[in-house]
Amino acid sequence: ERMWVTRMRLVLFVLLVVGMVNETVGSVNGPSFWPFDNDGVVNPQEYYQRYRRDEYSVDKPFFQWWYFYITDFSSEKFFFFLYGIDETHSNSTEQYFTAYSGMVDVNANTRWAKKEQFPIDVMQITNYRELQSTYKGENIYGMHIENNDTYVLTGDMKHPEMNVWVDGISSDTIISWNITLDRIYGWYGQQDIEKYAIKLEDGEIGWNPYAHNSLVSGSFSVGDSVFYFNHSSNFRAYGDMNFGSRFPDSGSKPDWVDYPWGWYTVTVPNSDPDLDTSIVVGCGTAEQPFPIGKSFGLFGDFRFNSSSRLGIRQVLGWDGRKYKLDLLSTSSDGKLLSAGVNRTCWTDYMDEAKNYTIPLCQTVWIKTTHYNITLEYTTDISKVNILPFSYGENMFSDLEALGATVHAIVFYIDDNGDSSLIYDIWSYSAGVEFGYRTAETPRSYEEIEIIDYFKL
Repeated sequence: ERMWVTRMRLVLFVLLVVGMVNETVGSVNGPSFWPFDNDGVVNPQEYYQRYRRDEYSVDKPFFQWWYFYITDFSSEKFFFFLYGIDETHSNSTEQYFTAYSGMVDVNANTRWAKKEQFPIDVMQITNYRELQSTYKGENIYGMHIENNDTYVLTGDMKHPEMNVWVDGISSDTIISWNITLDRIYGWYGQQDIEKYAIKLEDGEIGWNPYAHNSLVSGSFSVGDSVFYFNHSSNFRAYGDMNFGSRFPDSGSKPDWVDYPWGWYTVTVPNSDPDLDTSIVVGCGTAEQPFPIGKSFGLFGDFRFNSSSRLGIRQVLGWDGRKYKLDLLSTSSDGKLLSAGVNRTCWTDYMDEAKNYTIPLCQTVWIKTTHYNITLEYTTDISKVNILPFSYGENMFSDLEALGATVHAIVFYIDDNGDSSLIYDIWSYSAGVEFGYRTAETPRSYEEIEIIDYFKL
């Protein structure tokens, strides 16, 4: 096993040397011998959403969560909840099942979030897919997978003695939900990467937006208030999953804010779900062991309608100056030319627990053989909820805004190189986030310039 790891790293070192000569290695899909697919998996089967603890070393930390959010387009209300496994603490006996829930009401200018944490033994996983949590003889949380496209999700958050995070709501307010998701669009872009990351004992966080646009029915209750969803175009739901044994890491470098992850989503519903537009992009920066150095990964699925889509994937190593190692670059339409994220409108935000430095403006741009895409996100603090994730003695904070504004501009480039505008969309129901290992004292936003940008 160790010999395999050593040999693999030697191969990567050779590629890095080649990259230093050519500045980048590979072509559309990397070198011809590179063991990766041309695209992610469209509408991935339930297998890809499985519980993965047994696939990681028992000596390593482990985390996994399934996240969902619901948009009520007519009232501009957003509801989210999450089921998670936390085995990341330095004390191996600290193993937890966690549940989050929260809400953003744009018109009322309110938001709240709450987290419960239980001993891991309240959770039962069957068939690596079905989740049920029982506490004091009652079923409190569940995830039932009826088929590849349909998920039944239940929650009963009513144990304030188990709260470890409460913001904007009374700790004893009972939150419950009974939700059915029927997937319209989904994608998984790391099906061929994860086995190498696990084999190399890297364990970098994985991301699977397997249901980034779904029909939704059911109810969500906050105290005495009940909100209903009726499978119509007034409502859409999002579902994804994260897993791994390592969050984005700055190595020995002190400026954790320079090693973030980001998430960008927008859905424009239609009375005919096949005509929905749904976009999701995720990216992250981490310091990797020699020979990769600072790495940048960006993955995205663009569903312009049920018959028109673009999938992109990029993983690059970088020495911090000039030389880049193209580990993976794919685009379902031909070639990925450039991709990046620019973050501005920095602000310092404080709550009862920590100080945060976050960007309220983020721009994602992607250029491929046939598409030139710009996504301009803006938000404000009133829409930002904090989802904290512990990792050993550290805290990673996911600062997520639901109800953000996005301007999505898409040009199509034909075979002659002529471009035409095919989408110019404004949405005020988007999701955007900035997550990183948060320090006790943030750097001033005046000192920050983070531009994740790699041009091939």
